[in-house]
Amino acid sequence: NNNNNSNNNNNNSNNNNNNSNSNNNNSPDDDYDFFKHVHLVLAGGYDTRVAENVEHAAELELLAARLGVADHVTQLRSCSSDTKLALLRRCLCLLYTPENEHFGIVPLEAMSVGRPVIALNSGGPTETVEADWPGKCGFLCNARQDEPASEEKDARIAAEMATHLRELVLDPARASLIGANGIARVSLFGLAAFSTELLRFTQAVSRERRSVLMRMCGLVALAPLLVYPVVAAMVSSFFFSFFA
Repeated sequence: NNNNNSNNNNNNSNNNNNNSNSNNNNSPDDDYDFFKHVHLVLAGGYDTRVAENVEHAAELELLAARLGVADHVTQLRSCSSDTKLALLRRCLCLLYTPENEHFGIVPLEAMSVGRPVIALNSGGPTETVEADWPGKCGFLCNARQDEPASEEKDARIAAEMATHLRELVLDPARASLIGANGIARVSLFGLAAFSTELLRFTQAVSRERRSVLMRMCGLVALAPLLVYPVVAAMVSSFFFSFFA
């Protein structure tokens, strides 16, 4: 979260870590020194009546303890809207992990307050999160949708997310620029944009319906002209057959 900025301001003058922070060839120890100021908040819906919720929360707690990062991870379950907004405003970035999400409003919520988004390259984020410059507002990690679920796949995606997170932690100015792009992009999905697009769509459908109706009316108007010769021929054939 953004506390790393204040931590750096308090510590850099004492230990000159700023030199190593700007070094593109940081060692693992340098990474650890920097990431020790990062705290992961897992915020989302939680229902004790759903066994999967309870089991998964326990699994995450055990995993954090096994990896030795339990002090840097907080599970915030079923938080209020105000708390969620406060978290988004204070965080460095949003890690959005669902795969093949149908749309996903959370990335837009983060972008609306100027926070970069790190998500999977599948589902809704492929539309909402611009991953290329000049309008880059986040990162899309290659989920390889045809790849079956596995620990190897999870590890690869986690490593890619960590790489992007490290980039944002080491370069706050870049993180701010990406966040600013998000504020500009989120307007594409606001009420005004939705209303304009809906109006355009309904007008297009209306024009198509009018065109179809006009073609149908034209066929109805031509029907007598087309039917009369056929009826006349049938009547003539009948009379010829009757008097033959």
